[in-house]
Amino acid sequence: SYLDFAIYPNPARQQVHLSFEEPFKKGVVELYDFTGRMLKRAVLSQQEISIDVADIPQGLYLLTIDIDGKRYVEKLSIGNWGL
Repeated sequence: SYLDFAIYPNPARQQVHLSFEEPFKKGVVELYDFTGRMLKRAVLSQQEISIDVADIPQGLYLLTIDIDGKRYVEKLSIGNWGL
């Protein structure tokens, strides 16, 4: 099944926001670097969440979202690209 959600801004500088269209029972979001190291973890208790990424070095990361037993993976860019 398809999960309708938004991740913004991407690239992120200070915070990344996740917004989900449909309610869910339980969810977890995790931020990983490309070596597989988990950098952030947050339990989702509502349809919108903000995660502080100001302390994360500039680069590309994987955001995994586990919602009601299904996993979704998105790429997330962090940093002040071109600024």
